[in-house]
Amino acid sequence: MNYRNLFIIPALLAAVTANGQTQQSPAERIVEHHMASGNSRNIDEIMTDYADDAILIAPDGAVHKGKQAILASFQQLMTQDPSSIITPTRKIYEGDVGYIVWTINAGQPNVVNGSDTFIIRDGKIVVQTVTILPPPPVPAQPAGSSE
Repeated sequence: MNYRNLFIIPALLAAVTANGQTQQSPAERIVEHHMASGNSRNIDEIMTDYADDAILIAPDGAVHKGKQAILASFQQLMTQDPSSIITPTRKIYEGDVGYIVWTINAGQPNVVNGSDTFIIRDGKIVVQTVTILPPPPVPAQPAGSSE
């Protein structure tokens, strides 16, 4: 019996297992790139994730159709809140769908929570919906309070 083969087989199995564990689905790869590009404020990279005829449905009900409309939406968003970082709290990927639950300013009074759903086809976002929950209201101080 060639004992060298006993050492090679576990090494090959470990390599196959490691590759299987680190391989991302196309939806996961695109959504992760999209989130990282957004947090680094790289609009050019953000836009590479979208199909030319993509649709972005915003929390206010606006429907942005096509890359130019989506680009304008991101440009406006980046000027409104130029330093916010989205921190994902849950990520779910199923086939061509990615769902991210996220927070901005976690643990602070101005916390913002939301979620995004992405539909991916041929390596591009074709539909994205965004839900944003506003920060909770600041409690009113009782009359006569010194704070």
